[in-house]
This record gives sequence, C-alpha cells and structure tokens, in this order.
Amino acid sequence: MAQLYVFDPPYMKRRAGGGIDAWGIGMLAVGIGALQIMLDKGQQDDWFESHFIVWLAVLTIVGLSAFIIRELRIEHPIVNLRVSRNGPTPRAFS
Repeated sequence: MAQLYVFDPPYMKRRAGGGIDAWGIGMLAVGIGALQIMLDKGQQDDWFESHFIVWLAVLTIVGLSAFIIRELRIEHPIVNLRVSRNGPTPRAFS
C-alpha cells in the first residue's frame, strides 16, 4: 500500500549517470589517513628525521590537494567546497 501512495520528491530520485564520487572519497581517505598516521607516529620516529614520516607528509599533501582540486571541478562532489566560496556575511553589532 505504501508504494501506491508514497512517492519520492524529484530531488530525492536517483540522478541519471550519477552515483557517488568514489575517487573523491578515496583521495580524502588517503590524505586524512596519512595525516593521522603521520601525527601519531611522528613523536616516536623523531618527526622529519624519519623517511616514513616524510613520505606520509608528501602523501598527505598530494592526496588532499588532489581531493580539493577534484571536488572543485566535478559536477556532483561528495563534499561541496563551493559553499565557502563567498565567505560569511558581516553582521552589524547592536
């Protein structure tokens, strides 16, 4: 009975050719994951004296940079970074 009378609004229906941004999710996971490991192991491995920490820092920068570039160029991003384009509006103090 519910299928006969309950309908999804147009904005909830699946987009043609859409889907999720798997590349964006992957880049975000790699960038944030490398950053977390770098910050966790940095103290133990004497920060940038370790080649492992240097590689994690490079991986973090490359992964998050590629993520930001992709999310700004794709039509339906997983994280819409265009929202912060204009910035906040100033408010008058009373």
